[in-house]
Amino acid sequence: MITHAMDASNIESLILSQTIKMLNSEINQKNNNALNTEMLKMQTKTTTNTLKINDYLKQIGSLKKKLQETQSNAAKMKPSQIP
Repeated sequence: MITHAMDASNIESLILSQTIKMLNSEINQKNNNALNTEMLKMQTKTTTNTLKINDYLKQIGSLKKKLQETQSNAAKMKPSQIP
């Protein structure tokens, strides 16, 4: 009788242990999915910001080139030609 009770207790303990492992695994999977989703959002924002920065750098380069051309043209002008 005592052996049967111990066997039943051991079985319950094993079932409970397996259930806890399964639930922990499920929780970890959900946490990983949430973290992956958050990481993808951050990567998308980073990519978007990188593209914006590259556009700004191109605009700065274009403006710098125009400024240099204007300065070069102004240096070539005679003082009487400057408005």
